[in-house]
Amino acid sequence: MSSDIVEVQGKEFMKAFQLRDEDPDILGMSTRIYCTECYSIIGVDHPIYEDNVFLNFPKHCKNGGDLSAPLTAYVNMIDYTEEIGPLPTEEIPLFTTGRFQQELDRIFDIPVVADTFKPRETPLEGITLSKLIQDLGPVTILGLDKGSDLN
Repeated sequence: MSSDIVEVQGKEFMKAFQLRDEDPDILGMSTRIYCTECYSIIGVDHPIYEDNVFLNFPKHCKNGGDLSAPLTAYVNMIDYTEEIGPLPTEEIPLFTTGRFQQELDRIFDIPVVADTFKPRETPLEGITLSKLIQDLGPVTILGLDKGSDLN
């Protein structure tokens, strides 16, 4: 299932941010698009998504996308909390990071997950999240130290 964006509204209120620049570890490589009016997270992109995943948080913005596909796995759940959304169900496999090879192997043993993270084979309808990020202008790098606590 593709995650093509076919319509964008409010682009003038969007800004992209990264925690740090070019981290060789895949943690911290996400680019988040925030609304500059209310600071809600609109979407998150990561190089591993291969332009096939649009990560968003159900309680943060309206989503007109087709969410009818059954849930097959929770991935990259290391920082997920009940404040972000509903707690994961026990019958769906859960993975916290992709840091360790054995975890990646287990994630990609699930056929639907493996297909989701493969490079695109179907024609693009609209734009990808990474293209939207490019269109927003330079990404603001926050320069946060890995593992630092902001509290």
